[in-house]
Amino acid sequence: MNNELERVFGVFLLNEMQLALPLQALREVTPCLGLREYPSAARGIIGAIDLRGALIPVLDLRRVLGLSTPELPAQSVVIMAHEGQLIGLLAHGVQGVFQPEERDFQPVSAQTGQLHLLAGSFQRRDVQALVSVLDPAALSRLPDLPMVLPAETAAGLGEGRAAELSYVMLMRCGGVPLAMPSDAVFTTILTPNIDRDSALASGFCLGVLEHAGSSIPAVDLYRMLGLNSQLRHANQQAFLVQFPAGLVAFLVDEINDVVPTYDLSLAPIPAHSFAQQRYLAGVLDSRQLPEHNTSAQTRALGYYLMLDVAALQAATDLQGLGRMNMRSEGEIGLVGSRQQRPTCQMLTYDLCAEVGTPIEQIVEILPWQHQEQMMGGGDYAGGLVVHRGRAIATYSLAQVLGLEPPTLTPTASVLVVECGDTLIGFGVARLMSIDEAEWPPQDGHAFESGHQRLHANPQAQNWKSVMAGQGSQTRLLSVLDLRELAEQLMAR
Repeated sequence: MNNELERVFGVFLLNEMQLALPLQALREVTPCLGLREYPSAARGIIGAIDLRGALIPVLDLRRVLGLSTPELPAQSVVIMAHEGQLIGLLAHGVQGVFQPEERDFQPVSAQTGQLHLLAGSFQRRDVQALVSVLDPAALSRLPDLPMVLPAETAAGLGEGRAAELSYVMLMRCGGVPLAMPSDAVFTTILTPNIDRDSALASGFCLGVLEHAGSSIPAVDLYRMLGLNSQLRHANQQAFLVQFPAGLVAFLVDEINDVVPTYDLSLAPIPAHSFAQQRYLAGVLDSRQLPEHNTSAQTRALGYYLMLDVAALQAATDLQGLGRMNMRSEGEIGLVGSRQQRPTCQMLTYDLCAEVGTPIEQIVEILPWQHQEQMMGGGDYAGGLVVHRGRAIATYSLAQVLGLEPPTLTPTASVLVVECGDTLIGFGVARLMSIDEAEWPPQDGHAFESGHQRLHANPQAQNWKSVMAGQGSQTRLLSVLDLRELAEQLMAR
């Protein structure tokens, strides 16, 4: 478990047990609907589900382990993938994605002759519960276990070709056929309910959707890719992708199918074909795929645009949204374990370095709008925004602090604070995250060059600092008191 990606786990419930799979083995989570009879000699097989045309056996681990099987409502089936084959694991609920510290993971070694299905365990500090991590290889070796390899793929595999097997999820977005490797998909949501009143709604982020007890930022994939605005599109379905610090949901018109293939050769896309071409890996000829569900328009086009998962996961705007997972009961921050210490939730943004403000100071987050300069006589650009019947004086935060005007990004926003009975808005070019930070802030930290340039500015406040995040995401933030800045601004 030295590789950081190998320490990311999807956690689910079975009775009162908290079980987990390594994220790379967790294909998706699907509702436990329409369980069918499935003849099998394997102990624990309770039936099968239809997963987009493939019959996937479902294993009840309680029967394998000889545990009691109370009649609890089975909410989900966790689809596990191992060496290109699939099996479903019964679950009574999904807890989310967790990344424990390496020192918190306790490996388990098997004893000869004993049934041993665990790779280790870790402690969830948020609820003080122990999570048992399943070993996909050991599960696959259970006697007579029927794992599924689609027949059309098996027939096309010659000797030595099995290692090249991959699965591709096919979808449609505004009439544009898209594809991506399905192992990058955490789960799919067929009827997403988007809260568009969320403070995160800005640019290509439409708001948040609920999943497994958390509110996940929801991105309009059509808008993010800069596709032809003349094409009509409706965000009717979604898929979730794991980022280093949390999940991000991508909204599409329709998810058509998941198909196996052993030929993922891509044709290059001509330069300047799309506004955000860096997110596209190439063109996939539909003739390389077995027969699959699709629309008449896609069949006529005969290709899919393959998303570049590595480019998506490297995008700083999307990484920032991944940090903004919010628990449904109101706790904001990373989905994962937390240390018990005095903390404060910080909204962070880019000011030539990552700067944070306590989120309790911010009463609204509004999308940036290009306003004509209306308020003359000052040393910085200002404008007015009318929101919910109130006029809000808005200023470029960078210019207020004497910095160069920033280059706007899709997450450019106006952070609104209260100053007495007056609302003041500060425009920032890029939101970065909502993260947990130590509190109160401290003096005397050694800052990196970006922070040093910020603090050396003659307009700068008395800067303090905090440590934010956990594990590999721990970093030093400069803290900016926007309420105090608003008071100074009004006094000028």
